[in-house]
Amino acid sequence: MVIIFFRDGWGERGMTIFEKNGIIDRETQESDSFYMILPTSSNFTLPSGFLKAKIYAGSFGRDYKSDAQEIMSRYNNLGFKVITKNIVEKIKDLQEIKNAELKRENLLNSYDKNVVDLGDELFYDLKKIFIGTLHQIDKNWLIKNEQNHISIRNGRYILIMAWWREYSLKESHLNVILRELEDNGFEHTNKYYDVTDTYYPNFDIVDKICWKINSSENSVSNQDICDKAIEKFYKKIL
Repeated sequence: MVIIFFRDGWGERGMTIFEKNGIIDRETQESDSFYMILPTSSNFTLPSGFLKAKIYAGSFGRDYKSDAQEIMSRYNNLGFKVITKNIVEKIKDLQEIKNAELKRENLLNSYDKNVVDLGDELFYDLKKIFIGTLHQIDKNWLIKNEQNHISIRNGRYILIMAWWREYSLKESHLNVILRELEDNGFEHTNKYYDVTDTYYPNFDIVDKICWKINSSENSVSNQDICDKAIEKFYKKIL
């Protein structure tokens, strides 16, 4: 079950764009019973793509206990049971989380070539998805595909995905660059302006290699990265 504590701007900025798209994608495959939206203020704009019936607008201005009861009631109605853990179980859960975090941190800091190679594999998969997505749009794209970067160009706009492999995953990163060459009115000059999104290799809760914007964010898929970059590029060239 997904609970959205909604405020204006959710689904329009940052990682919330991926959250919103993920919910909409899942809704097309299932029903809409798996999520509910709890606004955090009385003044809000209904998020696009969501039915008014999904907004539990009566919850704002109440205490958190009331919200929790609303959530548990909805959870029970779906046929699930809320289990309250005792202090021993809670401490064990915290210890498992801490041990998992330590394991992931050790992997990120490892100089083991086999571990760092996982970043290469993630980037190579990104390139396949990038090429496949572009060719679904236009099979005539000329794509410059090198070992550690891939790019396309249209006029004075260049989209670049560059993988910076270092000695550990912690030091490595992916730059997604939308480059605009300066135009002096007669020709394109060597001057340019970059807008860069940076992603870092990390491990998700099941120790699978993934991208993150920073260590505290949810993982971002290769498809999400490609979709976001290609959309920005097309908005410039069209």
